[in-house]
Amino acid sequence: AADDPDVIVIGSSNGVGKTSLLEGICLGMLAQGRRHSVGTQDARRLIHTGAERALLQLDVVLGDESGALSAGAFPEGIRTGPPWEAYTDLIAARAREDSSGALGETLAGRSDNPLVAPPVLYFHSYRKVIPLPLELADIMGPRRPGRTERMSVFKFRVLRTLLAQSDLLEGAETPDVAADVLEQLDESLMEFAGAYRRKLQSGPDDANTLDLLVAQGAEAPSMLFDALSSGQKEIISTPFLVWQATRDFPSVVLIDEPELHLHQEWHDDFMRTLFQLAPQNQYIIATHSQRIARSVERDRLRVLKPQGSDR
Repeated sequence: AADDPDVIVIGSSNGVGKTSLLEGICLGMLAQGRRHSVGTQDARRLIHTGAERALLQLDVVLGDESGALSAGAFPEGIRTGPPWEAYTDLIAARAREDSSGALGETLAGRSDNPLVAPPVLYFHSYRKVIPLPLELADIMGPRRPGRTERMSVFKFRVLRTLLAQSDLLEGAETPDVAADVLEQLDESLMEFAGAYRRKLQSGPDDANTLDLLVAQGAEAPSMLFDALSSGQKEIISTPFLVWQATRDFPSVVLIDEPELHLHQEWHDDFMRTLFQLAPQNQYIIATHSQRIARSVERDRLRVLKPQGSDR
């Protein structure tokens, strides 16, 4: 429930391992599915502190079933433990064109996009709404190799929903569902930016691109969504992506530094919005913000300490 979310907030000083913990959960839950690949060089980057390998095991509950997921990063690549059939079937059933193959790019720091791959969403600390228009070919069809890291997953989802509202896309949301999604986007735009959604901006005739326009006032001129502040884009895009991707499929949502780009007065608003929109998820959040740490009950707070530290 929104007033009692399933959340763990992790705090620590810098360099203790909050991000590594989130990366490990992400890797452990997605490596089993075989639709996400991690190359040899990327696997080596996951081995820290001069170790020969990095091993992890996750205990996971799916409804009435429980099982273990294990994976390891080795110099020659990623290895996974024995498959848990109920979980691998779940992963296979949730294949998404706009997230497949992005795990390696995300963990290696090559993508500005969060990883939206139910049953796991990972919002890393270098995420942003990529300030580029989208090509029509990317919006209308399957993602093309090499395009994932250069186009905004937030804009991709919004623009596809706009086309789905007009019943122009095969296999997309129904117009009624699309209308609900856009209504939620409109509410967030108004609450955090005082902005209205406008028509799409098309590129030059030879560009075949579209971009998202907003206006900060009913009579104000249109401007690109990219022109909003980084904090406004963060507090609008992240809760929206969580809500849209998980409303029919509860997931584990990993967020590294939810305070990213946000004035401290918005730290509480971010958490409130997240839990109100998508209370069905489990949230694991790493933060340096005292306000975010205080937004949850003390039994939901974990503090990581350096190895051997008594502090």
